[in-house]
Order: sequence, then C-alpha cells, then structure tokens
Amino acid sequence: MIKMVYKTSTLLHFQSNDKDCLQNSSIYSLSSSNTSIHELSSDSGCSSSSQPISTECCHIDGSCQKYRYILENVEEKNNLIKNLEYIIDEQETKIALLKQHLKNYSINFDKNYQVLGNDSQNGEYGEQKVLKGISYLSLDFAKISDENLELKQNLHKVEKELSKLKLTNNMTFAQIPIMVDKEIQHEEEYKNIKEINKSLFDLSNFKEDILLKIANFNNEKNEFEKAKNQFLKETTNLVRKETNKIIELFMITLNNLSKNYQKEIERRKKLHDELVKLKGNIRVFCRIRPYNTGEEYDKNLITIDPYDVDQLTITSDNGLNKKYTVDKIFKEIDDQENIYHEISPVVTSCIDGKNVCIFAYGHTGSGKTYTMDGPDSNPGIVKRAISELFKILNEQKESLESKITVSMIEIYNEKIKDLFSPGSDNLMLKLGETGKQEIRGLSEKEVTSVNNVEDLIKLGRKNRCVASTVANESSSRSHSITLVNVITKNKITNVECKGKLNLIDLAGSERVSKSQVVGQQLKEAQCINKSLSELGNVVLALRAKASHVPYRNCLLTRLLEDSLQGDSKTLMIVQITKNKKYLSEAVSSLTFADKISKVSIKGSNNKSKINTSSLSLIENAERKKYKKSISDVTIESDISSKTDLS
Repeated sequence: MIKMVYKTSTLLHFQSNDKDCLQNSSIYSLSSSNTSIHELSSDSGCSSSSQPISTECCHIDGSCQKYRYILENVEEKNNLIKNLEYIIDEQETKIALLKQHLKNYSINFDKNYQVLGNDSQNGEYGEQKVLKGISYLSLDFAKISDENLELKQNLHKVEKELSKLKLTNNMTFAQIPIMVDKEIQHEEEYKNIKEINKSLFDLSNFKEDILLKIANFNNEKNEFEKAKNQFLKETTNLVRKETNKIIELFMITLNNLSKNYQKEIERRKKLHDELVKLKGNIRVFCRIRPYNTGEEYDKNLITIDPYDVDQLTITSDNGLNKKYTVDKIFKEIDDQENIYHEISPVVTSCIDGKNVCIFAYGHTGSGKTYTMDGPDSNPGIVKRAISELFKILNEQKESLESKITVSMIEIYNEKIKDLFSPGSDNLMLKLGETGKQEIRGLSEKEVTSVNNVEDLIKLGRKNRCVASTVANESSSRSHSITLVNVITKNKITNVECKGKLNLIDLAGSERVSKSQVVGQQLKEAQCINKSLSELGNVVLALRAKASHVPYRNCLLTRLLEDSLQGDSKTLMIVQITKNKKYLSEAVSSLTFADKISKVSIKGSNNKSKINTSSLSLIENAERKKYKKSISDVTIESDISSKTDLS
C-alpha cells in the first residue's frame, strides 16, 4: 500500500514537475514566438510604412545598411524557426512520454485498484487520488496539446512571414543595380549642381561687382551731368547776355534806320502824291489772289522786291524777268480791311465834291468781284465805302446836310441794264444839261442807313448776269457799276457840293480758247473783250496826249470819260494770280496797269509851275538811296549773326 502510494505520489510529482517543465518550456516558446512575431510584425510594419528604397536612400551606404539589416532579420527568423521546431520536437517527445506514463499509470492503476479493492476505505481514498491525478494529467495534456497547436500555428505564421521577407529581399536585391545606377546618376547630378552653384556664386559675385561699377559710373555720370548743366547754364547766360547786348545795339540801329526809312518813305509818298496830283495820274494798286485748292500754284512765279515793296517781278517760262512798279502791292495775306484802309482817302474825297472812280481789272477768276463786293461775312469795297460815307456824314451832321443815292447798272452785250429794275434792260446814255453823260430812266435809291445799302446790294447781285465757264464757276458776264451820288450842303455858308463815286467791277478778260465758251457765252466774251480793248485804246490815246480820244467807241469808255479826264480821282486795282495757267493774262494785266498809270488827267491843278520831271528824278533817287540803306543793314545783320555763331 505504502509502495503504491509512493509510486503514485512519485508519478504525480513527476507529472507535476513535468507539467511545470512543460509550462515553462511552453511559456518560453510562446514568449519566444511572440517575440519573434512581434519583431516580424514590427519589421513588416516598418517595411509597409516606409517609402520606396529608391526615394529613401540618398546615398549607397544607407541602402547597403538597410540590406544588411534585412539579411540579419532573415537570419534571426531562421534561427527562431529552428528553435520552434526544436521545442515542438521536445513537446512531441514529452507528449509521447506522457502518453506512455499515462498508459503505465493506467496499468498500475488497475493493479492497485484490484489490490485496494479489498479495503473499501482505502480504496475510496486511493480512487479519489487517482482520479484527481488523472484529471490533472488530462488538464496538463490538454494544455500541452493546445500549446503544441499554438506553436504549430505560430510556426506556420513565421514561415509565411519568412517567405514574404525572402520575396521582398529578392525584389530589393533585384532593384539594387537600378538604384546603384540612379545613385551614380544622382551623384553626377549632385556634382553638376555643386559646380553650377559654384558658378552661380561666382556670377553673383561678378554681378555685385558689375552693379557696384554701374553705381559708381552713374554717380560719376550724375556728377558730370551736373557739371555739364552748370557749365551750359553759365555759358548760356553769358551768351544770352552778350547776344542781348548785340541784339539791343542792332535793334537800336535798326529802329533808327527804320524810322529814317519810314520818314523817307512818307516823304517819297508825299512827293509821289504831289506828283500824281500835279500830273493828274491814275493810281494803280495790285492785289495777288490767294491760292485756291487744286490749282497749279507757283510761289516763285511772282516775287516782290524786299527793298521796294511797290515793285514786283514776273518770271516767264523762258526765264526772263520783267519788273513792274505800282503804287501799292497787296500780298495773298492782306485781307479786305487792309485793302480798304489804303483806298479810304480816295473814297472820302467825294464828300468834297470830287468825282471818284475805283475799278477792278483782271482776267477771269483773278478775284475782281471778291475785292469789290465780297461775301456778307467779309464785305468788299462797295459796302465798306458807303458805310464809311455814312459814318463821316453822321459825324458832321451838325454842320452839313447830306443826301446819298445809289444806283446799280450792268453793261451786258453793249446794253445798259438797271439792276434795281430788271425790266429795264436797254437804257440810253445821253448828254445831260451839264454837258456830262447821263443814263435816262435809271432808278436812284436814296439810302439812310447801312442796312438799306445791304438790301440794295443783294438785289443788284441777284439780277446780275453770271455763268459758269472752264475758267470760273461763277464768271461775271457783264461790267457792273455801282453809282453813288453824294450831295452835301453847308448849313452856315449854304455851299452845296455834289460828288460822285463810281465803283466798277469789270468783266474778266478771257481767251476763248481757254474758257471754251460757245453760243451766247461766246457772244458775251466777244463784247467783253471788245469793251476792254476800247478801254485800252482810250488809255493809249490819253498817254500819247492825242487830240482825239475814242471815248464813244463803246458804252464802258463813255461812262468812264468823266473819270479819265478833268478834276477826278481814279484808282485801278489790278488783280493777278500765281497760277501758271494764267501767266500770260497776268503779264497783260500788269502791262495795261503800267500804261494807265502814266496817263495824265487834265485838270485845274495841272497848271502848277513845278517841274514834274524833277519830282520823278527825286523820287527815283530816294528809292535807290534807301534800297541801299536797307541792304547795308541786312549785310550788317548777317555779319553779326555769323559772329554770334562763331
């Protein structure tokens, strides 16, 4: 009995010790397994969470260290697997031993049970112990079996992880050449970048040097500019002062010469007027029409002498120059007001009982009608003359009684037409009681204001004959004459004066070949040219002092008879243009003007004993003298200018 109990206790003790051993080995194996699994899982996690090796590795040494770490990890896993296999083998051996012990124990238990069966009390106690031992063994066996199963599962996991690791390792080793090439390329690029950075650094230093030099240059430039500006300012001020002194001296000299010259001009004009008065010559003004758009204009065709403003030169196509001298030349820039200002003294002499005649002469399109009539916005001589008569008579109304009448006629195809009465187109010219020519049936309109005059002038223009030709869109086809009679009576002396003002717009002389007129216009042109030709014959006769002057050859010369003889004041305005097309007409007009300027009008004042030829010589001498004076001033001015420049 004691022997069986001992054996049982020994078995139980062994079993207990074996259980502890198994538990310890199991715990070790599990802990080792868990440790290996944890290590694998942490390594696997590191692998999964890390970036690709190609992007992680910056240098080849780092990549090799990673590969060595992976190899060490694989070797460690292999050792762990071997340990697990060894532990499993030990466990299986122990299980086999336990099975053998259990089998032996069962046999012994049966034997003991039979031995103890006789003693019920001891049998019950022994049975309980045996059952308890069996239960412990069963529990231990179950635990060991579970541990063995868990170890096998862990072994399977580790083997699976090992295969993954090997696959990853193989893939990693396959990428090593590519990574090495990339690393070499990266090293070359790094070297290139390093060299570029060095070059950039050198360039940056060079740039700083250049910027510094530029800044220094700009400073020097600014200093130079300041010095230059200061020098220029001082030099300019000095030159300006010297120039102002020279100009001041020159202007003083020029003003003195100008005053002297002006005095001599006034003296010459006075002598000339005295000569004209004594000789009774007709005064001649010349007006150059401004340029019209589209016409062939040559500014050098007609030139004015800068030293003698009353002399002009025409250059013909053959290069020959012909000079003409008139009493006054109006340039293209001179307006209607300037022209009337010059003729105003002649106009106002009709208030003193003089016969005054002003007529415009020139070829078609030269501007005769514009000068005499003008547009409403810029009136010509007719309206301005009558307006001035009203103004003067108004100022003298306390001492003078006055009356002004106006008539307008035209000579069209050798017929006299009353422009205020269109139905009267064939008035007769008869010798009156005073022995002067009178137009029978002519209507005279008394005017009391400038507005009355404007209305009458508009009526006369409306009834005048005009037509379009090649030379002029609105060509006058007749001679237009505005007759102004001025009657004044002195309230104190009761002396009555009758003056007459004839304002004549002659029709344009034209060449039929140029105007290309036919039919009725051809007949008009023939009548116009005939009357102008007869006027030329009268002028030639007067100039030659012929005993017979052919006034009665046409209506125009009959009407101008009073103005070309006796105590009359006659002014001719010859109109020309710088259009090459009308060069021959301009020459013809100026030639006629030159002839008419030499006509002496016989009057009461031409009995003076003053030698007119001497006056002409004096006039010419004064003209030449002051031409030379102005020329000398100009030469001195040029010399001064050159001296200033040098």
